Amino acid sequence: MINGYCHPDFKELENHFRSLFVSGYETGASFAVEKDGEMIVDLWGGFKDKEKTISWDKDTICNVFSVTKGIIVPCMMQLVEQGKISLDDKVSKYWPEYGTNGKENTLIKHFLTHRAGMFGFRERLENPQWQDWSSFIKALENQKPFHEPGVSQGYHALTYGFLNGELFRRVTGQTIGSYFKENIADPLNLNFKIGLDDEDLPNCADTISISDAMGPSRGFQILISLIPELFLPQPLKNIKRWYKKGDFMIAFDSTAANDDQNYMNSTDWRKAEIPAGNGHGNSNALAKFYGILSNGGSRDGKTIMSKESIHQALTPHTSGPDTVLFFGDIKFGLGYLLNTPLSPIGRSETAFGHAGIGGACAYGDTDKKIGFSYINNKIHKGLKLYQSSNELSDILYKFCLLYTSDAADEEDSVDLGGRRI
Repeated sequence: MINGYCHPDFKELENHFRSLFVSGYETGASFAVEKDGEMIVDLWGGFKDKEKTISWDKDTICNVFSVTKGIIVPCMMQLVEQGKISLDDKVSKYWPEYGTNGKENTLIKHFLTHRAGMFGFRERLENPQWQDWSSFIKALENQKPFHEPGVSQGYHALTYGFLNGELFRRVTGQTIGSYFKENIADPLNLNFKIGLDDEDLPNCADTISISDAMGPSRGFQILISLIPELFLPQPLKNIKRWYKKGDFMIAFDSTAANDDQNYMNSTDWRKAEIPAGNGHGNSNALAKFYGILSNGGSRDGKTIMSKESIHQALTPHTSGPDTVLFFGDIKFGLGYLLNTPLSPIGRSETAFGHAGIGGACAYGDTDKKIGFSYINNKIHKGLKLYQSSNELSDILYKFCLLYTSDAADEEDSVDLGGRRI
């Protein structure tokens, strides 16, 4: 039921990936791990469609939703490296129309750290035309922020891509999706795009079910609203505060697209550039991408990010409480979700990356020198959303505790059948 390659020393990862299909838990998925610059796992299996008639193959790509956010970070940081922007610049310096209605003092770093106070649209967008970029931009230019910019953290689920993408376009004259393709994806042979072409569409796996993928059930929300805070432990107090405030619904339900549970499989969505949520690719590409970042940022003469930019991007800049994500202590660097107890990113303090509402997860680890990616097309609900990627991460880190990433250190390395890791 699965195809691809797994190094014999990591056979337990292959066995577990296979079990996801044998049990019927997953419909289609791909999984890859790069370690010390070598692709040690590159597997795929199952089906691209709900009816299970079209097999998932090596070239199958899938919508990874918010995993896309981590992909655009190097594009933004390259502008910093080139001296074209400074993170402490006001956004209005490059995008004058944005600096109105309480947004005048918004800084570029607020865009990258979910602190712009613009985590949704004030007016619900009916029948959104995803390829009509300007309609989203005009709405954001005209509205007031929900929170004063810079004061609080609120996850910008969809607007993150429009805000950073329009800033990028104002500075460079180019969309962030086209820039990523030309300057990162094509030179490094990464099968990942933000905005598909017609020839890419046959390779797309369908996303299966997105309703109620995140957040407590309606029954739980009603129950917790009736219990006085005096009788609730702190985590449930946070959940109650989150539910009453309502930022989650604004961030994830501010376009009428959510009334159509199949919008993410439409040609309009796939061909649009939504830098916060419609990147399409395979796990090989994402594992390689994060593997490069975890090993200094350069490969084959091409630099994705300088070591200085990587350090800056992975330094914690904000840690909640996040008014959109359950008032949790969600920790972000510049665009990257960092490891916390609430995060599906890695299993160490040096892990960084991003997860998506579909269940996809991609990350790197600068200590373990790994790039990890898991992509699936069946969306699981509630606490099971990241179950598959979490289980694979647990197995991977069990191995990482045994092996050192410094192969030159003979005392610390482990000999596995004549191969040192």
